Amino acid sequence: MVGASESSGSSRSNIIRESLRQLVLRVLAERPYHGYEIMNRIEEITYGAWRPAPGTLYPLLDQLKREGLIRVERMDKEGVKGGEG
Repeated sequence: MVGASESSGSSRSNIIRESLRQLVLRVLAERPYHGYEIMNRIEEITYGAWRPAPGTLYPLLDQLKREGLIRVERMDKEGVKGGEG
């Protein structure tokens, strides 16, 4: 049997996951960003209240890519390579 605290915790994590998903898509609708730039932009949008951890953001980006909602591109910028080829 699931108690109220367990189900409310699960609901809370689902809300957080969906909120992050929506924020990431909103940020990427502005322009292409690197992962660390997405974290910074979300922190800016939320007035410092939330900065997603890399361990949360990068798996979400992989999921959005698999779903066909985003495209990951390799970019060379000042000698730094990022993204996928």
